[in-house]
Amino acid sequence: MPSHRAGTLLAALVVGACLPLVFAAPAAADLVSDVQAAAQVATDQGYRTGVAALDLRTGKYLSGGEDTAPFASESVAKVLIATQLLATGQMTGATAATAYEMITHSDDDAANALYGLAGGDNVINLVAARYQIPFLGTPPDESGWWGNTEITAKGMVYLYAAIARDPTVGPWLMNAMAHTTEYGADGTYQFFGIPSATTGAAIKQGWGDDGDDSPNAVFNSTGYVDNDEYAVAILTDGSPWTYGEAISSVVTQQAQALMPGGRIDDPADHSPVLSAVTATATGNTVQLTGTAVDPDAPSASLSVRVSEGSHPVATATTTAATRRFDVDFAAPNGTHTYTVTVGNLGDGAAASRATASVSVDGDPHGTVNRVTGGSGTITVDGQ
Repeated sequence: MPSHRAGTLLAALVVGACLPLVFAAPAAADLVSDVQAAAQVATDQGYRTGVAALDLRTGKYLSGGEDTAPFASESVAKVLIATQLLATGQMTGATAATAYEMITHSDDDAANALYGLAGGDNVINLVAARYQIPFLGTPPDESGWWGNTEITAKGMVYLYAAIARDPTVGPWLMNAMAHTTEYGADGTYQFFGIPSATTGAAIKQGWGDDGDDSPNAVFNSTGYVDNDEYAVAILTDGSPWTYGEAISSVVTQQAQALMPGGRIDDPADHSPVLSAVTATATGNTVQLTGTAVDPDAPSASLSVRVSEGSHPVATATTTAATRRFDVDFAAPNGTHTYTVTVGNLGDGAAASRATASVSVDGDPHGTVNRVTGGSGTITVDGQ
C-alpha cells in the first residue's frame, strides 16, 4: 500500500508468498537478547527499526532498536480507527461489517470510509487519551493521510495491553485481528513478520511508503502472540528499492529472532519448578518432601538444599523417576520456617525456592541437678 491518503489508492507491489530466510537466534534463553537480536537483524542490513515486547501477565517491558522513535503507521492505523469506533459505541451494523474488512483484509477503502467517524486525524490523540499513553504517536502531517500517522513500537505494545483489558474494545478487535487473512484486499501477502514466525497470533500488519522520509519503504508487524500473553511490535523502515519482498523478509527474520522456536522464549519458562513442598514433624524429627523438575532436563536428578534463615540445615537429591525428594533432620522444639532451594540447570532465570513451616513439640527431656534425702523424704532438683 504505497499510499494511505484517504480517498486515494495506488497500486501495491505484491509480496510473494515465498519461504523467508531463517535467522539463527541465540541459543540461550534470554528474552532481552532476543529482542535486541530482532532489532540487530534489521540494523545490520541497513534498516531503521524499533522492536518492543510487553508481557501482559507481569508488565515486563523489553525493547530493541529505536523503540520510542516515530515510524509511519501504514495500515496499523486501522487499529486506532477500530478502537475509537468501539469506544464510542459506533461499531454496529454496516459500520461493524466494514470495520471487520478493514482489520482482517486491511482494506483501504474501508479505512477511508470510517476514518472520519473515528475522529479523523485526531484519532490517535483520542485513543492515546483514552488509555493514557502519551508516547503512542502523533497525527499525520497532511489531513486525511492516515498512513502517515506516526506510531512508536513502545506505544503500540502498551496500546495492545490496554485493549486486552478493555471489555468494550478487546473482544471485538482481538477477534478480528485473530482472523487476519493471508492476503490483503490489494493482493499483498500479509503473513510476513509475526505470522511467519509463529502460529495462533492476532495481528495487524502495515506496509507502504508513507513515512516522513518517503519514498522509503515501511513494513510493520504488530499484535498478540503466545496465547495473547505478549504484545509485540516490529516497525521497520528501509530504502525505496527494498519495498516488497526484501523488507518483508527482513521483518520476518526479525520476528524469528524474537521468537526462536515459534514463541517468546522467556527465561522464566526454563527455571526449575518446585511443587507440593510440605513439612511434618514426629517428635523432634522434621520430614520435608516435595517435587522438583527442571524443564531443560526433566529426567535429571536435582540437588535440593534446606536452610533456616541463613543457616544450612540439610541437603537431598530428587529421584529422577518420580522427581520427588524426601529429607529428614532433627529440630528443636518450636515453630520453624524452612526454605527449600533447587538450582537451575541449563537456561533459565534463577534457582527456585519454596518455604514450609512446621511446629516441633518433641518428647519431654531434662536434667537432674541434685538429689537430697531427709526424714522419710527425697528431694530432686532439676529441669
